[in-house]
Amino acid sequence: DRVVDLVDVHQSSSTPRADDGGCCEPWGEHLAGWHLALSNPRPLPKSIPCKGALGLWTPPDHIIEQLEQI
Repeated sequence: DRVVDLVDVHQSSSTPRADDGGCCEPWGEHLAGWHLALSNPRPLPKSIPCKGALGLWTPPDHIIEQLEQI
């Protein structure tokens, strides 16, 4: 199990454009959607049980408190 920092979110274009700065090249797909830029991956010393959700969501306060102690 790992935790990462979300550092950027940006919308991808449906087709490559000269002005998109090579959006997440070479791994990003040019589809109508969103790209999440993550950094600073670090392992958790132990798993923290938590129900997730589809898409971005805010964990409950007790989970955030445990993560802040890492």
